[in-house]
Parts: sequence; structure tokens; C-alpha cells
Amino acid sequence: MNKFSYIKWSYEEANRKIWDALLNKYQSIRKKNRLLSYLWLFVASILFGLIVIFGWLAYLTVFFQDVRFTPHYMRTVIQHNSMTTEQANEYLKSQMQKYKTSLSYGNISNKERNSIEATF
Repeated sequence: MNKFSYIKWSYEEANRKIWDALLNKYQSIRKKNRLLSYLWLFVASILFGLIVIFGWLAYLTVFFQDVRFTPHYMRTVIQHNSMTTEQANEYLKSQMQKYKTSLSYGNISNKERNSIEATF
């Protein structure tokens, strides 16, 4: 999974979860008051539109960061590829090896190193 597909997939996943939460709230309001539920749906749609716009800008900033060794990226790759436990363990071992290689070349700062080592 390359960085662009990771950003796209996680952006879509986050938006889906937010929209599902807003619709669940709509369903619970609808049981109590139909008119108020339509008002909520209108407000939720506007709110979701704003979230989508600002979320897109936030994910643009991720495009300029190195996310290869973050827990979310590795979890996303495992889920996206529907890996078995054995495949996931092999993937994590290969990521650890890539991390050690990058570390030996000095491509990772001390701050990033501390964060990555906590991940593994």
C-alpha cells in the first residue's frame, strides 16, 4: 500500500464512521420527534460537509509526513490486505527490519525513533 492509497482509505474510513454516528443520532431523535429529526439531518449534513473539507486538509498534511512505521499505518495495511495472523506477523517483522535499516542510515530523528520503538 502506497502513501496515497493509505491516505485515501483512511480518509474514507474516518468519514464513513462520522457519517454513521450522525445517522445513528438521527435515528434516535426520529423515534422521539420526527420534525426535530429532519432539523438534525439538515444540521448534520452541513456539519459533515465542514468535517469533510477540514478532514481533507488535515490529510494533505499527512502526505508530507513519514507514516511507514506508525501503528495506524501498519494496522491499515494489515486490514486492507486482509492478512492472516501469520502474514501480519511476517509483515511486522519486515517493517521492523526496514526500520532498523533506516535507523542505521540515520534517516530517523531521535524523536521519531522513540515513538517508533514504542510501537514495536
